[in-house]
Amino acid sequence: MATTRSRKTLTELLRLSQLLHQFQCQLLIEHQADVLSIISSLQGRTVATSRSNMRLLSKISSS
Repeated sequence: MATTRSRKTLTELLRLSQLLHQFQCQLLIEHQADVLSIISSLQGRTVATSRSNMRLLSKISSS
């Protein structure tokens, strides 16, 4: 009895996991341009922050 219930629960969890995966893929496809834009923006900020940090380090080391 418990084994049957456990199998049913595992089957339901697997199905939910598959549905979630499909939903995530669908969201990524639908919002691909937005996601790429955000990633690009974050990369730009990272580069800008890195350059800013290098300038600060340069000023600190030269003083």
